[in-house]
Amino acid sequence: QIEVLGVAAALMPQPESTATAQILLCIALVASLLAMLGLAATKVYNTLRPSREYSIFLSHHKAGAGVLARWMKMLLSSHYSKPIFLDSDDIEKLDKIIDTTAHNSDAVVVLLTSQTLERVWCAAEIAAAYVAGTKTVLVACEDFQGFTDKLIASLHSIWSEDQLAALRSSGIEVSHIEAAYQGLRGEDAILLKREGATVAAHEGAVVSIVERCGTSLGKMLSKIGSRMTQAW
Repeated sequence: QIEVLGVAAALMPQPESTATAQILLCIALVASLLAMLGLAATKVYNTLRPSREYSIFLSHHKAGAGVLARWMKMLLSSHYSKPIFLDSDDIEKLDKIIDTTAHNSDAVVVLLTSQTLERVWCAAEIAAAYVAGTKTVLVACEDFQGFTDKLIASLHSIWSEDQLAALRSSGIEVSHIEAAYQGLRGEDAILLKREGATVAAHEGAVVSIVERCGTSLGKMLSKIGSRMTQAW
């Protein structure tokens, strides 16, 4: 008798509020699944798309290395057929700078000076490239202090709420920056002396940059899984 009553109860019309809640839950689950699939598809497309517009993206702190970045672009340009991205020369692309960094450049060269890692958009560029698996080459000037524990611990407090909101609107979270800094701190940087350096010394550094920028699709794909796991 109890079983009959249970079946009968199950066959009875559900309250409207319960049915509505179930429908909304299903819609939310489907929307969440579609969003996850869309994000995954975008990442795969960006990783595998056959041709990137730029050979190198030069990431730098303008006040600390603006002139140096232009000099490096001049020296590097002789080694590549595709253009080198320098934001002051490509101002029409500034609204897409994160996508350019991560998915539209073969490699990202970071000119590290004393404040580079603390500048919000430099940090975003580094994180975007790291998470996407884009080859990142570090070039350290004399005043660079390194990826210190103190700096990494301070990342949640050194930028304003407006800056953090701008990061999030570009798809970058502080956790991505932390993962990038932790992952890159063990990388050997190419040392670049500025004071008293000769043109020949800088040309030698450029040759080292070009050598390190060489990467294969296989190496890129092998890094993406672990880096996405770290950052996401």
